[in-house]
Amino acid sequence: MSIETLTWTGFLPATSPETAPFWDAANKGVFLLQRCPDCGKTQYHYRALCSHCWSDRIEDFPSSGNGTVWTYSVVYRNNSPGYNEKTPYVVGLVELEGGVKIVTNIIGGDPEQVTFGTKVELMFAVAENGQAIPLFRVVDPSDIRDRIEAGLVDQDGTRMVQRMDEADVDLSVLLPIDWGPDFTTPTPITAVVDAMFDIADAHPRRLVPFGGIDPRRPQAAELVTEWFGRGARGLKLYPSCGWDPTSDAATEIYAICEANRRPVLFHTGHPLPLLDAKRSNPLLLAEIARSFPGMPIWVGHAGAPVWWDEALELAEAGPNVRLEMSVWLWDDSDHDAEIAFTRKILEAGTAVGFDRIIYGTDHVSGSKVRGDEFLRCVTDMFRRLPQHAQALGATIDADSLAAIMGGTAMRDLEAAGHRMV
Repeated sequence: MSIETLTWTGFLPATSPETAPFWDAANKGVFLLQRCPDCGKTQYHYRALCSHCWSDRIEDFPSSGNGTVWTYSVVYRNNSPGYNEKTPYVVGLVELEGGVKIVTNIIGGDPEQVTFGTKVELMFAVAENGQAIPLFRVVDPSDIRDRIEAGLVDQDGTRMVQRMDEADVDLSVLLPIDWGPDFTTPTPITAVVDAMFDIADAHPRRLVPFGGIDPRRPQAAELVTEWFGRGARGLKLYPSCGWDPTSDAATEIYAICEANRRPVLFHTGHPLPLLDAKRSNPLLLAEIARSFPGMPIWVGHAGAPVWWDEALELAEAGPNVRLEMSVWLWDDSDHDAEIAFTRKILEAGTAVGFDRIIYGTDHVSGSKVRGDEFLRCVTDMFRRLPQHAQALGATIDADSLAAIMGGTAMRDLEAAGHRMV
């Protein structure tokens, strides 16, 4: 989250050594929540102990910054210094992804237009003493989409392949996003997928095309069938855009994927801003995994950062489920983060086998999204898994690492018809 140029003129927070990590993180544009590994609860306000079970093993993690107005009040009069000139303004209770609620100022747009369920996103204003203060603003769907897409452009895939060469990555999967009918877009999804095919055709040894569809679209099943006929080796699906993954329209598409032996990557975990986080829970896919045993399910992001246990439970539901592990590591992840990630890999390897884990980075080759070193940096972290496992008294052997780093994904892609030409 960026720190805006807004100036905070209200009351300043009372800080203490206990809450200092929260406010230090805020100055870096990060809003910290906490999770208790003993009882599994998430909490805010920031404190040294779990407020549910009193454990002192509380862990910090960054909020996605996406939230929904749970309740609110429009303030028309406030004579306190720093507030009167702001009236009318909105004070609301915002429910963040993960379930915690925060009392905050809500800015942006007409205060009279804020209502229950309004989508908001995190931002920061800076006080006179330099402290960043979190607050939330109302967001417009098209504005969010435009800001996200602004830095995604890699017109012909050249930057992507260059980054792959630098990271010694042989093959990457192209994953188009269909925002669905709830979000206006100037480019139809058919044109997006057509462009993806063109990019993949320009780099046939390096880039593998997937399709992407919202099942609510007219002729969605026909489009998926057409794309498979043109060489799409799988499908990227994003239920958080507003559709039910167990709907009849969705199951019709799964049947096509199963008949064509195509893997489906479902987004799970924190979604992009404005989208419905409740539809990102991996356990929503459990019945799908059982009903379509011939369809490989790639659990995108493996529920990161809040639904790891649910993702692992889903993987245990059937041998057709794989855990795709992108976004658990980032290019600024430190040694402790690598060790925590290794523990997850070992846990999954014990529960379902290392051949059910898929290396992924969520790399975007647009110049404004990921740094030039991102892909190489995160890939090297995956390659260090064996040495971190050894330090933990465990083993990830060469065959297991090979499965994680591409063997499992390649097996699914080859079953879908892909060949390294």
